[in-house]
Amino acid sequence: MNITTKEDLDFLVSSIVQNPKIENKEELFLLIREKVLEILISKGDVIPSEYLKLFFVFKDIKAKPHPQYTKHIEFFKKHYFSATIEERYLINNFLFGLEILNGNFNSIKDYIKRGLLFNAYDLAENKEGDAFLRFFKNEIDEEIVIESFKELIEPRYFFTLNDKEKRAVFATGLAILWNIPNMFNNQIWLNVFDDLVNLLNETIKRKLIEEQMYIHFFTYHIYGNNIQTIDKWRVFNERVEKPASRFYKEWKKEHALKKAKETISKDKKKVAFLIDRITFNSPWMVTYSLFKTLIDNKEFSKDYEIYVYSMNYVEKQLEDKKLINDLTKLGIKFFTPNDLFIDQGFYYPHIKKALLLRNTIIEDGIDYLIGGGGYDISIFLFATRSAPKQMFWSHGNCVSDFEGVDERISHFSQECKEWEWKIFNVPLDKKFLIGTEEDRQKGETLKATFLETYGKDTVMLGTIGRYIKIDNDEYIKTVAKIMKQNKNTIYLACGAGDKESIRQRVKKYKIPENRFIFAGLVEPHVYGWVIDVYLDSFPLQGGNAVEEIKAKGKAIVRLHNGEKGHIYEVIWIRETVYKENGGIEKFINIEANEENIEKLRKITINKSLLNYFLENRFLFVRSPVVNIERYIELANLFIQNKKLKEEGLRLDICALMKNSAVWQSDISAFLRALDG
Repeated sequence: MNITTKEDLDFLVSSIVQNPKIENKEELFLLIREKVLEILISKGDVIPSEYLKLFFVFKDIKAKPHPQYTKHIEFFKKHYFSATIEERYLINNFLFGLEILNGNFNSIKDYIKRGLLFNAYDLAENKEGDAFLRFFKNEIDEEIVIESFKELIEPRYFFTLNDKEKRAVFATGLAILWNIPNMFNNQIWLNVFDDLVNLLNETIKRKLIEEQMYIHFFTYHIYGNNIQTIDKWRVFNERVEKPASRFYKEWKKEHALKKAKETISKDKKKVAFLIDRITFNSPWMVTYSLFKTLIDNKEFSKDYEIYVYSMNYVEKQLEDKKLINDLTKLGIKFFTPNDLFIDQGFYYPHIKKALLLRNTIIEDGIDYLIGGGGYDISIFLFATRSAPKQMFWSHGNCVSDFEGVDERISHFSQECKEWEWKIFNVPLDKKFLIGTEEDRQKGETLKATFLETYGKDTVMLGTIGRYIKIDNDEYIKTVAKIMKQNKNTIYLACGAGDKESIRQRVKKYKIPENRFIFAGLVEPHVYGWVIDVYLDSFPLQGGNAVEEIKAKGKAIVRLHNGEKGHIYEVIWIRETVYKENGGIEKFINIEANEENIEKLRKITINKSLLNYFLENRFLFVRSPVVNIERYIELANLFIQNKKLKEEGLRLDICALMKNSAVWQSDISAFLRALDG
C-alpha cells in the first residue's frame, strides 16, 4: 500500500473508519502508526481529530507501545495544564490520538476526564472542542464512561479543581455523557449514586451551598430517571433530600435571609405553584388543567389568585413560550428567572437562582406555596420558609419528606399512609386527552400500515412512556405470555431510554424481535389511535398516557397491588356490549340487574359520578386485577373479543368533565386543602 502524502493517509483513515469490520487490523494499525509519524508528526503537524474515530476500529487489538509516541505523550502531558484553554482543546485531542496509536486504548478515560472540565458551550465554538463533542455521538463502553465519571467525583480529586472545573464536571457531564446514545436513561447511572451521595455529604461538611445544590440536581436527574419503585424513592429521600433540607435550613440561619410573612392574608389570597420548567409533559397537563378548573370556579376566583414560579431548569429542557403564553391568557401571574441567567446556560449559579425566586415569592406576598420535592431549588425554598403555608404536591413520589412541608396534597390516592393527604380530582382539559382530528387520521393511516405488514387481524399491544417503566423481568415475562397465547399480536414500545436491557429481556422470554417494536419518541395522540390494547406497565405505572388512551375508548389492562391498598381496577363497559358478550360476565362476576346497581350506589363514594354513568348508559364495574394471572386473563379477553376490544371502554371522559356537578366536590376538596 503506497501511502506517501497526507491526502493518501486521510483517505486510508476515512476508508477504515467507514468500514470498521476489516481484516488484518493489526497490520493496518501498525501501518497507520508509522505513516502518522512519518507524514504528520515528523513535520510538526498534529493528528487530525477525525483520526480519533480509529479508537472504535482498533480498541480491541493488542499493540506494544512505540518509544517515539511515548516520548510525545510525556511531553504534552507535562505541559498540558500550563497551556491556555484554547490550546488545551487541541492538546486533549492530540494526546488521545497519540495514545490510540501507542496502543493505550484505556486512555479514553483520561480523554473523557480532561474534556469534562471544559465548558460545553465554549467547546462548541472551537473546532478542536467541537471534535470532542462529536466524538461522543458514538456509542462508548458504559463501564468506561461510569469509571471515568467516578474518578472525577472522588472527593480528594474533585476538591482540587477550581470552581469552573467543578461546575463543568456536572453541567458538561450531563450535556455530553447523558446524551451518549447508549447512556441516555441507562440504569448503569445508578452505579454512581453512592459516590454522588458521598460527595454531597462532603459538600455539607465543607458548607459549600453552590456545590451541594448543583450536585443535588444532577443526582436527582440521573437517579429519578432510572428507578421504578417507591422504596427506591425512599432511599433518595433519606440519603439526599433530608440531609439537603437540613443543610439549607441551617444555611439560612447563618446568612440572615429575608423573612417570609408569617400569616395568611385576610383579603384575596395568593396561591403560588412552583414548577421545574414550563414544558409539555404529564405533570404540566395536570397542572394546567387544575388552573383552568380553579379559575372557572367562582368560589375560588373570588377569594384567590394564582401565581406560577418556574425554576427554569434549562439543563433538562428549554421552556415553551407558547405554554407560558397559555398561562398568562388565563390571567395567571408568571415569573421565571430565565432572563437573568440565560447567558450562562447550564452553568448558572443554583444558589443565586434560588435566592432570586425566594425573594420574589416573599416580595409578592405569597400565602400558599405549592411544589414538589426532588429538586434542589424546590427543597431550598421549602426549607428556608418562603411562605406562611407550604404544601407538598405529589405527582407519584409520595415519600419525599423534608423541612418546611406543612400539608401534603395530591390529585390521586397515595400509597404512603404515614402522612395525612388532602386529595382532589383534576379533570384533564379535553385538548390533552383526545388530540386533533389530524392526529386521529395520522394514527389510522399508521395503523393501516402495520396491518398491511403484519396481517389484517393483528392486534396492537403497547405502552407510551419512558422505557424504564417496562424495563423489568416480570412485566416483559407477562407480555411474552400474552403474545404467546395470541400469535396475532405485536407490541409497540413508545418512548425513550435504554433499549438494550429491554432487548435482552425480550430475547430471554422468546418474544419474536420483529413483533416487539421500539417506536421511539412518538406523538402520543397519534399512537393512541394505533394501539388496540394498552398493557400498562408495572410496578411503575403509566401516567397521563393512560388517561389519553382511555379517553380514546381503548382497552386498558392495569395491575393494581392489593398489598398497597389499590385492590380494584375500575373498568367502564357499555351496557349493550356487556349484554352481548357473555364472556365478560364470567370475568367481572356481576350481573347488570337493579339489585347489583343499587349495591354499587351504596359502595361508591362519589354518587354523582355513578349517577352520571348510569344516566349515560355506562355500567360502572369494579373488577379486581390484583395478580398477573388476572392481568393476562383481562388482556386475552380484550385481544380475543373484537367487539369488546373496539367498544369496551367507550367512556366519554370529555363529556364527563363538562358536568360541573360531578367535579364540584373536588374543587371544594382543593379549597379545603388550602384552608384546612
